[in-house]
Amino acid sequence: MSNLKMNKPGSGVLRTAALLAGLFCLIAAQAAPSLDALLKDLAVFQNGGTEEVLHAFRAYVRAHRDGAEERESLETKLDAFLAGEATPASKMAVCRELRTIGTERSVPVLAGLLAAAETTDAARYALEKIPGPAADKALIEALVKTSGSIKLGIIQSLGGRKSQIAMPELAELVLVGDEATAGAAATALGSVGGPDASKALFNLLGVASGEVKSRTASSLLLCGEELLKNKDTKAAAAIYDRVFGSKVSEPIRKAAFKGKVRASGGAAEEAVLAALGGRDGSLREAALDMIPEVFGPESIGRATALFPKLIPAEKIRFLSVLCGYPKDATLPVIKAATDSPDASVRVEALRVLEKTGDGSVVGLLAERAARASGPEQFAARTSLLGMKGADIDQAVLDLLAAASDEAVKAVAVRAVGERSIGAGKDALISIVRSGPAVLRLEAIRGLKGLAGPEDLSALLVLLPGLEDETEQEEMQNLIAGVALTIVRPNARADAVKSLLAVTTDLKARGSLLRVLGKIGDDSGLPLIRKALAEGNPDLVDAAVRAFCDWPTSTAKDDVMAVARTSANPVHKVLALQAFIRMIELEPYRNPAAAAADLEIALKLTSRPEEKKLVLGVLPRFACPEARAIAESLLNDPEVKAEAAIAVARIKERLGS
Repeated sequence: MSNLKMNKPGSGVLRTAALLAGLFCLIAAQAAPSLDALLKDLAVFQNGGTEEVLHAFRAYVRAHRDGAEERESLETKLDAFLAGEATPASKMAVCRELRTIGTERSVPVLAGLLAAAETTDAARYALEKIPGPAADKALIEALVKTSGSIKLGIIQSLGGRKSQIAMPELAELVLVGDEATAGAAATALGSVGGPDASKALFNLLGVASGEVKSRTASSLLLCGEELLKNKDTKAAAAIYDRVFGSKVSEPIRKAAFKGKVRASGGAAEEAVLAALGGRDGSLREAALDMIPEVFGPESIGRATALFPKLIPAEKIRFLSVLCGYPKDATLPVIKAATDSPDASVRVEALRVLEKTGDGSVVGLLAERAARASGPEQFAARTSLLGMKGADIDQAVLDLLAAASDEAVKAVAVRAVGERSIGAGKDALISIVRSGPAVLRLEAIRGLKGLAGPEDLSALLVLLPGLEDETEQEEMQNLIAGVALTIVRPNARADAVKSLLAVTTDLKARGSLLRVLGKIGDDSGLPLIRKALAEGNPDLVDAAVRAFCDWPTSTAKDDVMAVARTSANPVHKVLALQAFIRMIELEPYRNPAAAAADLEIALKLTSRPEEKKLVLGVLPRFACPEARAIAESLLNDPEVKAEAAIAVARIKERLGS
């Protein structure tokens, strides 16, 4: 059986692979430097130098720290290294590794490094994580041998270790040390935590002063938090009472109050209510912070009952807190706050209605949006737009139908469009058809987000009835925008062309020509050319402007013809500007040809405005011809700055 196994297909390949793997491991083991060699190189390492030796050393430690014997041997050699001559940087590197593999065997050599400024940080770094009392004792013994920043660092390490046996020394330092030392010791006691540390800090708070007292109080608060986490609310409450009753800074006192509330269990609501109704402003602030923790939806009414007694800044804070509660519990208070005599409270109340409001506040928001000004008006408009829900949309539609005040109705019209309330489309079309002038423009603008291709016929019928030029322009833009949503490009202008064919009114024809120009369907160009040839001044004006609105370069020759032949200076300027714009719409043209067209435009104008437009486009078609055109304007006082910029950009692009 064994022979059969040995002769299985592929078994020779497996044996070869195993031999190769072993060989590679042997070669790698022989090639890898020994720890002694690594430590020899590491001994002279300086910060800022090449770090290959650091990486190799760390890799070696990670590869040899798992087995008990290897780990012990490794620790012994690292301890010997620290006892010898080496740079501070190299000793830090070794201490980094002893932090993870070190035991009490390393404590004596690390203790010897604590008093020296260049090695104390490295030694502390390792000792902080070495388990057992020996490390604590080494740090404690170093306290009496050191001073200044070294001593402060050792105190910090004792706190980081949560060293229970160091508490007597730390407590003594709070009493007899200088301010920096005493403060550090008080902070360390807070880090140690536990009943004994709490008791020590409890007693020290009465005798400490100044910054040391603040540090002691802060540490006591940490102990209180730990007790709360451990469900010892009685002991935690005693600590918070002690800190709260001491002469400490306002932030610490507020933190102690919050702790008292958290430790008071069923009495938490009463504690917050007492603070809210009291005269202490800082406690009212702290109480406001505690409302979300203490009061649920069913009891928030107890807190809101005190809202009228608060000062404006506190009311603003309270209003933001109420955003997290159900509407039925908070909406009456927020609505009442919108009538506050203080403007900042009114603004905040209007703002939070975006999250807390329902259909019942739509009228209120619309009225403020119509009547107020500044931040109050902005807050009302923002909330009216931002409130979520179908009930809000329906309330807006109801307001649109029922409002008699035109200013409020205008807000409702705007809201229909901004909120994209599809059910309000017909109402807006009706307003455009027969509504008051103050509402028509808002209705046209509101339809931009609502109207679709199915509404084109209705919109086109409305266009001739508009007398105001701004309304005409907005309606033309609306119709063109709707037409551009038609999937088939060649069909986008069909409705306009069909109506134009049967329309005889000159004004209506002019409006339709303008719409054709905004749509940009090339099939409409012959109709515009025909209108231009008729010679009627109104039609000519509409046709020229339609050409100038054309969104592609297809009408480039048409606008150039106008620029060359028109006797109307306005038409000439509009056509030249459109021509320059259309050249820019062809970025892949031959640069020399584009430059030649721009030079033609330049020769047809004496105005600096068009010259600047040409100079702005020339760098897009960088070529020697473009550079020459730009350089020709360097001496023109009206555009020489723009010419210099254009020349520089062209040179840059030609160079690249």
